[in-house]
Amino acid sequence: MVKLRLSRIGKRKQPYYRIVAMNVSAPRNGRALAELGTYDPLHASVKIDTERAIEWLNNGAQMTETVAALFDSQGVLAQWQGREAQVHEDALSQDKPKRRRKLAAQAATPAAEEAPEAEAAAEAQEAKRRPRALAKSRSVVASDRIAVAYISRPRGVRGEVRAEALTHSLERFDDLENVVLERAGQPELPLVLERWRTDAKGLLLKFAGVDSPEAARDELVKGYITVARNQLAPLPEGTYYIDDLVDATVVDATGRELGRITEVMQMPSTDVWVVHGARGEVLVPAVGDFVVAVEEDRVVVQGLEELYGS
Repeated sequence: MVKLRLSRIGKRKQPYYRIVAMNVSAPRNGRALAELGTYDPLHASVKIDTERAIEWLNNGAQMTETVAALFDSQGVLAQWQGREAQVHEDALSQDKPKRRRKLAAQAATPAAEEAPEAEAAAEAQEAKRRPRALAKSRSVVASDRIAVAYISRPRGVRGEVRAEALTHSLERFDDLENVVLERAGQPELPLVLERWRTDAKGLLLKFAGVDSPEAARDELVKGYITVARNQLAPLPEGTYYIDDLVDATVVDATGRELGRITEVMQMPSTDVWVVHGARGEVLVPAVGDFVVAVEEDRVVVQGLEELYGS
């Protein structure tokens, strides 16, 4: 019997797969009977030779769950079954971190003040459809607090600082006043957020009592602005804070434990979860083809057998 499955050829932490036809009795790193396409989960790219794929399906080849999902998303199954084919462009995409980094710049333009309802509705629908990891992308010093911004450098002569937002919503700064600055090797520094704004380059913060670039450089730069967990902003449905995903147990549909999430890698197209278990490390793209459900302290996945490299 012939199986259509994935064969990994990517480097460590850079997964890349061929879609191949192989005898079920062949070893995982055995020679493929045919190559039908490629799948790049980090850039949400799928390329399939539809004609050859349909030829193998007509000859009785069986698909793994992951390959079936890829074929379905690209309209291959529809063509094979005689239905009208549709390519679902969002089947592998996610809310992109790069776009989140542009939110501050967009907020400074009049167009951002009147976001089209259609775009908002599309984003809400995507949030429901796919699990994603949002919020902070950096670790903080104290485990009981969450970073909402990272201060990179002073700006101007009045004590303002330029910061990288580590939150999904800039509006959450409207409700912030008392925060804590954390820097490696330094004691916690309570601060009062006096005001915030954006310009074309991103987020700008001003704290009470910090009124010169020298004070900002000495007291604030390379520090994280943190809040207590009970100050966390609510997330849209289907999105999760990174801290809540790290160390979560990963199980398959039968409840068998596969490992734990040790890291969330934020890639250009989709987040990738690093899972460590008895079989070693595997990188799981945070898309519906692999992630079935995210529960409290547990993530249910499918199709991981194909992701373990040979």
